[in-house]
Amino acid sequence: MTGEATPTRVFISYSHDTPEHRQNILDLAQELRRAGLDAWLDQFIENNPPLSWPRWMQDEIEKAEFVLVVVTEAYERRFRGREKPNRGLGVRWEGAIITTDLYYATDDSVKFIPVLVDPTDVRLIPPPMALTTHHHVGHPGDRDLAALLRQLQRLPAALPEALGTGTQTTGRSDTDPDSSSPNVPPDVAAALEPRTLGNPGDTTQRLAELIGIGPKNIQAEAALALGRTLEEDERYVDAVKAYRRCLEIGPDLPSAERAAVRLQVVLATMNSHFGPDSAVASAFKWLNLVRQGAMDQVWRGIDQPTRLALVQSWIHANINHPELAGEDKESLAADLARAQPSHRLRDDFFATQLSEFRDSYQDFDPETWGAAETPRRFELDLELVILMETDGEPFFWEAGTHERGIGLILRRFINDWYIAGYGDRVLVPGWPPSAKTLPLEGIRMYTPGWPKRP
Repeated sequence: MTGEATPTRVFISYSHDTPEHRQNILDLAQELRRAGLDAWLDQFIENNPPLSWPRWMQDEIEKAEFVLVVVTEAYERRFRGREKPNRGLGVRWEGAIITTDLYYATDDSVKFIPVLVDPTDVRLIPPPMALTTHHHVGHPGDRDLAALLRQLQRLPAALPEALGTGTQTTGRSDTDPDSSSPNVPPDVAAALEPRTLGNPGDTTQRLAELIGIGPKNIQAEAALALGRTLEEDERYVDAVKAYRRCLEIGPDLPSAERAAVRLQVVLATMNSHFGPDSAVASAFKWLNLVRQGAMDQVWRGIDQPTRLALVQSWIHANINHPELAGEDKESLAADLARAQPSHRLRDDFFATQLSEFRDSYQDFDPETWGAAETPRRFELDLELVILMETDGEPFFWEAGTHERGIGLILRRFINDWYIAGYGDRVLVPGWPPSAKTLPLEGIRMYTPGWPKRP
């Protein structure tokens, strides 16, 4: 006799924003249970609360095969520990557990799945989870849980057909921008065809040519499709222009409503990349501190492994200097690598390191330099920020681009970004230090190389 399969356990982590939001998430849990998933949330046991809510939360997260993280402004604020004192303590505790689990994960499986009630909240997804797929769950009556259920039930979106012998590619991909919509005019659908055949540049050109000629509905649909194409390519500035053009052409057309939604999503995504809490903003702040010579703050803005590698490089280069005589290099490196070192050689090391930073980044000018537009993220917590002279505007840097610039690798830890490398290299401590190279997919870094050692 074969036993029944155990239902997939799902835990829902959310913030108690409003009574309406609580009810919406309860309805979501019940829908998941009706679909055969063992979904749980705190409301199921509020009439018989546990002795320790934090311990209950930790147990539920550990028992769950999947954790749905319902991201809202309140959730993101509490997840990051920026809520007012004594508010949102449950989410803060869950956020700490989630961050720790993600950091120490030993496999590539996805356990924590971001879900959104409002699609524009994509900008609020905490960075550790921003690299995985998110889902829009909406409200009862307008939910489409098909994609989420497939992921929770580990079902494929489609099954591959048996391999044939032909070489010709026909048809259009369902994932192409708006190509599956019955409202797409034939001219726009034809313009999308080259993208399915591996010629995205032709699609972009053809859609641009359709804007400005012919009936307004075709122009508007072409602008909308162009925006979707550029958005998929992470060319967000141009995507914003295309969506706004769609709104200008036909504010009363059906395409305008879709363009307005996509515009909000793209603007939210851009804010997460360029906003005040972003890696880009942190890179600008750090370079400004270098210009100001504020070495104490510059040093605290570098992550600990990189600080240690820089110190080891300096010690390795000066090992025979009289000032280092009698010093144990391991103890010296550990002391100088602290965020606030107190060793007698601190000032000597800081002077040398600041001079190298200033020499490497002397061309940087916050008034005329801007950041490359596309976010380049690696592993769980690394992001490469590419800066160059752009009159302060975002710049789309792609394979084949030749521009003098600065590449800084930043590492996210909890709520802050720290310098973790330069160009395409993350420093690795050692005697002497080494470097791990990040795959940049055809982009060659022309960037000042600090440290000059080793």
